[in-house]
Parts: sequence; structure tokens; C-alpha cells
Amino acid sequence: MSTDDIAATDLPASKLGTQDYWDNIYQREQTAFNDIGDEGEVWFGEESEAKILEWLEDNLPPSPHLHILDLGTGNGHLLFELEEAGYEPQTLHGIDYSPSSISLAKSIAAERGIEGITFEERDITAALPEGEVGKYNFVVDKGTFDAISLNPEGAEVREVYADRVHALVKPGGYFLIVSCNWTEAELEQKLGREGFVRDSVIKFKSFEFGGVKGSEYSSIAFRKAEA
Repeated sequence: MSTDDIAATDLPASKLGTQDYWDNIYQREQTAFNDIGDEGEVWFGEESEAKILEWLEDNLPPSPHLHILDLGTGNGHLLFELEEAGYEPQTLHGIDYSPSSISLAKSIAAERGIEGITFEERDITAALPEGEVGKYNFVVDKGTFDAISLNPEGAEVREVYADRVHALVKPGGYFLIVSCNWTEAELEQKLGREGFVRDSVIKFKSFEFGGVKGSEYSSIAFRKAEA
């Protein structure tokens, strides 16, 4: 893709693409949790998490040998849902570049009495730690790529993100993304790679406006070719 093509599909920069914005969000949610036990917002709603869980159970049922990574874990709600559905806590990992997010997720896990889920403060666009390349059977993103797409650095940081995700997934493993900013075709264009191709999709509610059909969210599962 040329630089002009990439620029043509950029989204306008927004505060939602900055770490300060998310730090403030999760600081407020941590305060609310401490004060009244409110665990915070479920991004994209519980229906989206239910669809992710259904897809995962169909393709990668619970096993002690799995490694599952939630990119931009937020309050950790998706991982708590997976644990409740029978996925062993030791197989579940959540990362987020906001320290407030990780603090909140750990607080909720402690309150729920859940041990074993790993929550780590980490930026997905930074260099991968040793041992992370090809580690995960399943990597999931529910809104993180959307936020990254609103970063002032635009296409450059998106390209780094795509490279990191591809590196994280184990051969034969999956990357599932849910987006509210990009269509299926755009996600495939921006995140697909040789040996990292569209496997399936999750369908969400559709709508029609001005004669144009659309969907509330777009979702693609990519599968990495076996080595």
C-alpha cells in the first residue's frame, strides 16, 4: 500500500488515542470501584463479549495448554468472563499501557477472589519481551486498535501494532479483533499479512441508513499459518 493510500484511510487524531485520556478514565473507575464497588464499563457491551466467548469455545475450548492474551484489557472484564466460562486463570493474560487500568483489573480480581490471571502494564507497540514471540494461541482486541487508530502518529503506529500482533500469535493460532471504526475489508487490509489471513467473522447487528447497510461493529478472526 502506498503512503497516499494509507493517508486516505487515516482517522482524525483524537484524545481517545492518547494514554492520558485512558489513564484518567481508569483512575475515575478505580475511585468508583473503591467507593461503591462499580467495576466500570464493558467496552462494546456484554453482547460482544458473549459473541467472543462463543467463537472461542467453538475454536479453542478450555485447555491448560492454552495461552490467551487480551490486548488493552481495561478493567479485565473479558478475562473474568473467560475464567467464569471454564478457561483456567493461568492461561489468561491481559496487558494495557495504562497503569490505572492494570491497577483496576487487579483490584477487581482480588475482590472476586480470582487468582492466576496475569495483568501487566505494557504498550503493545513497544518491543516485545523475551519469550513473547509466537507464544499465544489466541490474541483478542476489543477496541484497542480503534484507540491506536486515533493516535496522533496515525498510520505509523498502526503498522507497528500490526507487526507486533502478528509476532505474538503462535503458528496455527488466532487473532480476533472487534472494531467500531473500521469495516471488515479495512481490517483485513490493515492487519492481514502473508501467512496471516482471514479465517472467519463474527456478525453483529446490522442497520441501514440512507440506503447504505452497515454494522454496529466489525470483527475478523485471522489465523496464522502453521510453521
